[in-house]
Amino acid sequence: MSRLFVPMTKATGFGQLPVLLESRAGSNATQQAFKRAALSLDTIEFPNTRIPVASMRELFEVSARAAGDRCFGLSVGTDMTHTTYGLWIDYCAQAPTLAEGLRRTVNCIAFHQSGGYLTFEDSTPVAFWHYCPPPNLKARPIQHADHLIVPMIRFVQAYLGPDWQPEWVDVNYPRDTQAHQMEQQLALPVRFGTRRTGLAIRHNHLHRATRPTPCARRTVTYGDVCAQETRPPFNEPLTSVFSTITLRLLDGQTDIEGAACDIGVGVQTLQRNLRRQGVDYRDLLNRAKRLRAQALLANTSLPVIDIALSLGYCDHANFSRAFKRMTGISPATYRTMQDQQQSKPPH
Repeated sequence: MSRLFVPMTKATGFGQLPVLLESRAGSNATQQAFKRAALSLDTIEFPNTRIPVASMRELFEVSARAAGDRCFGLSVGTDMTHTTYGLWIDYCAQAPTLAEGLRRTVNCIAFHQSGGYLTFEDSTPVAFWHYCPPPNLKARPIQHADHLIVPMIRFVQAYLGPDWQPEWVDVNYPRDTQAHQMEQQLALPVRFGTRRTGLAIRHNHLHRATRPTPCARRTVTYGDVCAQETRPPFNEPLTSVFSTITLRLLDGQTDIEGAACDIGVGVQTLQRNLRRQGVDYRDLLNRAKRLRAQALLANTSLPVIDIALSLGYCDHANFSRAFKRMTGISPATYRTMQDQQQSKPPH
């Protein structure tokens, strides 16, 4: 694995954590939790931003301590459904049988996360569906593991009905002194200290067809997922570098020294590895700036000058020239086109 590889995940994965934490501990605690996890609060407004898996895990642990709640992660997960994770999981949930749906999740999780993965063991009499965290992250945080349980259960319930429960739940951390609180809230048998977090499912349930819904959903194809899901524009190791640059840009940080530090290498090592891939740091930074500018123009009402300054440009004119060079149109024209597109009535 490249020294530049950093496991990344979408910020959609923290669900309603900021809302829950603010209600439990206040806005200052929320700001401090994000700071401790080395995350910008702007990730709340741009949930498709890719953030380090390590930061996501730290955010859950710090938030639980601030809230003083052993079951904080489980509570966050209770407010989530499997569809929180985006179109790729909706595609998985529309498979003709549960077994096929679980196989689709194994194949599609790369749309959401790098480094971590899902496994499906089609065994008898009990099958297993597990999430496996990136292997190079040694800590086994409680809260991040717990928040996955309920969305995973709800995915299976899309096939087997709302009353279905797993035979037991596996979690990838040792039993702690307050684990009974989690067991009581979950009201399910829990196996602690396994290598993975997930569900035990009776094998004879695997070929149940998806349950009909009151209103037929539009069929989602794999092509739809590829076209609409936000995916990194590169393969590794450039994905890790680009995601790091994009995340730092939320706080207006563009320096190569900070990016190299976040990745865990020296500046010369970073530059040398990028040259091997046929790019340089400025190439990636400019692309990240373009995507960030497009997101701000399309999804906010911020004045163009504020967008320019947030991206490190000294004035409106420099930003406009750079944006037109990258996209072929001015920022104002791009914003107008996006407003017109969003105002069109659905077919």
